Amino acid sequence: MNNSEILYLIYFIIFLLIYSKRNGVKKILFFVAFLLITPWCLQLFKSGSQVIILEYVQNINQFAANLSASLSTNFLFFMGDKNKLFGTRETGPFYIFQILLIVLGFWKIISRKTTENLLILIWFLAAVALVSLINRAGTFSGGIWYFLPLQLISFIGAEYLYAKYLHSGFKLKLFIILFLMFAIYETANFMHIFFIHYPKRLLLP
Repeated sequence: MNNSEILYLIYFIIFLLIYSKRNGVKKILFFVAFLLITPWCLQLFKSGSQVIILEYVQNINQFAANLSASLSTNFLFFMGDKNKLFGTRETGPFYIFQILLIVLGFWKIISRKTTENLLILIWFLAAVALVSLINRAGTFSGGIWYFLPLQLISFIGAEYLYAKYLHSGFKLKLFIILFLMFAIYETANFMHIFFIHYPKRLLLP
């Protein structure tokens, strides 16, 4: 385990301790279950993380380019890291269905201006800005520092969607059921690629 992985483990444990204290064990278990089937988490367990190399940006244009790469939908949801050691290249660190959950999560955070929501938003923005400053944008090893708050925002969106399902009419319930079916399909498809085909690709030169 390199220094980057040790630091990330501490980072994750601190998050779990704070989050479970504020939200209870049941909620944290649901979050962890959702986390464990997400592409970036499975990839982290499989590949680990590269050693942190600090290469600070030289100007605002470079920072803007890094910021754009960090938040690119192509990187986050479709292609991921160009290095085959850190991604399947058939999906990004997050599932496509999580786009809707993340949008809903951001909407809930912005619409309900609680201290907790504000801290989550600041955490995400600060993590993205920091990664963009040290010139590791658009890579898996750089992204893991803001994937965790983005995963939490996605979970908030999932909670919101579930609450809507419980108190919605037939049409919205049907849409949510179809969305859930797509999410299950996409997750199953990724699992098949990740555990069956991806290991064989890693053996290729």
